[in-house]
Amino acid sequence: MSDALLLFEHTSLNGGERSLLVLLDELQAGGLQFKAVAQPHGPLATALATAGLEAIPLPLLDERGAKRGRDQLRRDLADIIRRASPDLLHANSLATSRLVGPVAADLRIPSLGHLRDILKLNAAAIEDLNHHDRLLAVSQATLDYHVAQGLEARRTYVAHNGVDVQQFRPRAATGWLHNELSLAPDTCLIGGVGQIILRKGWDVWLDAAATVVRKNPRAHFVLVGQRHSEKRETRELEQRLRNAGRQQPLNGHLHWLGTREKMERLLPEFAALAHAARQEPFGRVLLEAAACGVPVVATDVGGTREIFGHASPAADLIPVDDASSLAARILDILNNPDLARCRAAEAGQRVVQRFDHRRAARMLLSHYEAVLA
Repeated sequence: MSDALLLFEHTSLNGGERSLLVLLDELQAGGLQFKAVAQPHGPLATALATAGLEAIPLPLLDERGAKRGRDQLRRDLADIIRRASPDLLHANSLATSRLVGPVAADLRIPSLGHLRDILKLNAAAIEDLNHHDRLLAVSQATLDYHVAQGLEARRTYVAHNGVDVQQFRPRAATGWLHNELSLAPDTCLIGGVGQIILRKGWDVWLDAAATVVRKNPRAHFVLVGQRHSEKRETRELEQRLRNAGRQQPLNGHLHWLGTREKMERLLPEFAALAHAARQEPFGRVLLEAAACGVPVVATDVGGTREIFGHASPAADLIPVDDASSLAARILDILNNPDLARCRAAEAGQRVVQRFDHRRAARMLLSHYEAVLA
């Protein structure tokens, strides 16, 4: 039995956090015991407690709400690691991987860093990441991008995210969401899921929604997500989305659900999932929607083709920043629902065969074993 210490960045439960937490039961069955280092409040802290993980607090902000310096955080992390004395350290994001890389090397603790973002990095960041024994990229696209920036290829591997295909599986729509939103049964719901940030392409999604509603008044758009960032550009984006929902043609056709649990229950109520992200290393919501048999329209960026296939993808993949193409593909799905569902079933089979969370857990366990060896 080996002890592993997990290092988390955010207080929220986003794709990266969910993608690791879903593997814990399988990893524990494989001989790992876990503790977590995380911020001491928020949805992630609640999820860790529910999973029975001891959580060691590491506040990233000082008492004034300002970010604490990297050197101080590294000193605090070193103290935590010495006290916890783990056999293995796993940093679950690019930022935490950079933060703890030099610390793990100094303390001679075997470590992995998880690369869940495609970001431009400077030389110092690359050096910090290269301190890890092994780096895991969530897609080949993510690996290629970072290796081209200087990450050491010999220590970098692809480890695709997995989804619980028993939890996320095809289900017939029941109409409960129509009832919640007071909509007629023949209304077509098009979903969008993700944080309210510019990288997710919500401005493009909004423009496409307006076009679709003009051509098909039965279409309604459902936004699932919230804003975490306090950047001015992000606040302005959220305000634009909310204003659009009060104006024609989207007045009464744009519905905000905020953050929702039980996505396996929500996704089957959608006629389609529209995903306009400008970058997507390996979108968890795309896996979940495909596993549920929901037709997907998504931008052809990052690791998305690795989910749906390269030669003849099992989803409609469109260019980035192309609201016209997004609207056209959504209308095609609404006009040809049987054909769309056939393609969605193909995508679902790909997820079952390639991205089952049990397979992802076995892969991660093999990386743990290699680093420990």
